[in-house]
Amino acid sequence: MEETRGMPCTRHPASAQCLGAAAVLGWAVLALGCSSPAPVPAQNSALLLDIAAQVDAAADSASPGSADADATTADAPPTDAPAADAPQVDAKPGDATVADPDAAETSNADAAADSDAATPPFDTAADTMPSGPDSSPPDAPAETSQPDADLPDAGQADTSQPDAGQPDTAEPDGAAPDTPVAPPACVDAPPPAPVSSGPLATQSPAGAVETVSNGAFTDDYLLQGDGNLKVGVRRNWGASIIFYGFSQKPGLNTTNVIDANDTGREVQVALYDPARAMQGCAHNATCQTNPAASCPGSITYLGWNPVQGGNECNVGSPIESIGGQDGVLTAVVRPNHWNPDWQEPTCANAGCSDPAKKAMLSDVRYTQRLRFVQNNVVEIEMQVQNLAALDHAVTLQEFPTLYAAFGAAGTPNLKVLLDANGQVIPIDQPANDGFLFKAFNSPGGWASLQNAKQDYGVALYYENRTPGFQGWQKDGVFNNFRSQFAFGLPALGTVRARAYLVLGSFATVKAIITSLDAQLPPFGALDTPAAEQTVPLGQATVPLTGWALDNHAVAKVQARLDGQPWAELPLAVPRPDICTAWPGYAMCQSAVGFAASPTLPANLGACAHLLEIVATDSHGNSRVIGRTRLFTGGSKPPPPPAVPPHHPVYRFVASAGGDHMFGLTAAPQAGYVLEGTAFSLFDGPGTAAQPIVPIYQRYCAACTDHMPSLDPGEGAPDYTGSEVLGYCSPQPTSWAPTKLTRLYSAAASDHFLTADPGEVTGASGYSAEWSCWGP
Repeated sequence: MEETRGMPCTRHPASAQCLGAAAVLGWAVLALGCSSPAPVPAQNSALLLDIAAQVDAAADSASPGSADADATTADAPPTDAPAADAPQVDAKPGDATVADPDAAETSNADAAADSDAATPPFDTAADTMPSGPDSSPPDAPAETSQPDADLPDAGQADTSQPDAGQPDTAEPDGAAPDTPVAPPACVDAPPPAPVSSGPLATQSPAGAVETVSNGAFTDDYLLQGDGNLKVGVRRNWGASIIFYGFSQKPGLNTTNVIDANDTGREVQVALYDPARAMQGCAHNATCQTNPAASCPGSITYLGWNPVQGGNECNVGSPIESIGGQDGVLTAVVRPNHWNPDWQEPTCANAGCSDPAKKAMLSDVRYTQRLRFVQNNVVEIEMQVQNLAALDHAVTLQEFPTLYAAFGAAGTPNLKVLLDANGQVIPIDQPANDGFLFKAFNSPGGWASLQNAKQDYGVALYYENRTPGFQGWQKDGVFNNFRSQFAFGLPALGTVRARAYLVLGSFATVKAIITSLDAQLPPFGALDTPAAEQTVPLGQATVPLTGWALDNHAVAKVQARLDGQPWAELPLAVPRPDICTAWPGYAMCQSAVGFAASPTLPANLGACAHLLEIVATDSHGNSRVIGRTRLFTGGSKPPPPPAVPPHHPVYRFVASAGGDHMFGLTAAPQAGYVLEGTAFSLFDGPGTAAQPIVPIYQRYCAACTDHMPSLDPGEGAPDYTGSEVLGYCSPQPTSWAPTKLTRLYSAAASDHFLTADPGEVTGASGYSAEWSCWGP
């Protein structure tokens, strides 16, 4: 099976060597890749049903949500979506109704943090304000609420009438003066909910997560809220996306629109460095200054090139952790280098046969977060961290690339590439090894691969709206496109981006993305003042700094104090740090930062006050992008809550290896050895102000496994007993700062709980399942 990644390639029949092409459109070498084929699981041989009608019906079923002032309104579950296994009539591309993205994302500025709070390192809690009245595109559901409609006008004139006809009641000279007006009474401002960096909230109700063993593979699937669709990743291939389609049964099925071929062809990221593009010159970063030193233009000789899925030896990239809860599936990956020989000064090509090199880890860490943000729409939030003190210059990156189904194993052949206007892009320029290539522009930053009727397929929308794209194709082998997304990776730096996978006919994906593009609110941050800052007596101003970004433009940034308009904050400060961390946004061509020192309102009470920063974009969408609490007039923040009573928990391991268990004393049971004190847990259930939950220990005799659990019935009937080890907090707090993570190994049939971050990232064969926090 041929395989491509970036610039496609194939194995040469004579030499069995993977050949690539050299420069195309000014690139030294594009993202290339091939590997030995991985086994494709056998699929149900039933006819591929008319899934276009089902997808469009699923999109139709998403009811527009009202922007309630105090809560998120969930999409109503569909009542008329056809069953996934029922025959359907031919779909008409134009009969789709767009689901309102705001139905699942609109929340009041005071809304509590959403489920993202449990998925670091991404920020937490979505804070979308009601959108403006003119923000909806044609045929999209209209917004029913106005921005700022519930806030009084701070500059409104006093309309009360003077007591013109009343006698003067003033005291004669020398009498006591009138009683001075008291400052406004303090309203106790509770600690504010955190604000997400992302503009959308997780779809509500959140979808479930299923984990499926598929031969040698372990795959995790996140379901849409109504259970109709699902997206899946493969742990063995760096959590790259290998499925998007209907949830007809556990695991893969023939509605899949993703090419789940091998370590190089899924939805995944791959990174490049122009100075280290090819073996031979990559070792001393001279590929731009001394290109003659590079090895031949083959993917076998690629240079510095971390690849999420895995490498040319068909060794998948390892995951450091993976877990799904509250509608979010998060994975942390250490990508392999595609070419294990990339640092060789010669053209040696023996890395795949060298046990010490064939799984060479790169020096980056990749975090991927998947969420359904509305029906048919999966957000991919990406974060790559450079773990080395080594700069990688700007070049085109795959962040991410999309390989769509090509007709294998009964899946659809999504060979028709369309831009955002619906124009078919002929991929007709010869490239290497019989592959075809085409560079094209697509307004709005998205494109779609569809079947011949254009009534079933997948689209990928890049939030930064980068217009340049490349399409790659070989009929019956692969269908691919990716954005021409250029950025660099600074030494020890972090780069982030978002993209959205959309499922359906071209008419459906166009309608959904048009609405999504117009209604995405801004995101950003408040850098200063710091959280819980005290404003000393006599200080009249407060320095405010931060930044804001939007897929189009930010029209206004406003500071609010206790819910009232306080100050306008013009975006007038260049922030190259932000535009390096969030590359590609058109706003970065000008200033995206704010810095001002507004004067505090007169007679402001000496107490806690809620400070919020609200950004409004050019479509009228408003959202809280920063929130903190100020203590004014010499007032002091309240002391942190006392740490509830707690006790140590001891960890033991079976003498024969494998099973871990926990106890409340250091005395081991027969057959177990004490490993030491593992962590502490709280003694009791706490109070309403300090809610904490029990951790149970359950036991499976058949599998010899002690399992810590938050559910006293988990694993029944195999697991029995519900010994309470103690209590933990569902969220990190000042009195519960220690993160406890449950790890699981299917191979070892072992669950255990740890407070050691090194075990979370380094326990071989174990994956993270959930977390809570202890003292």
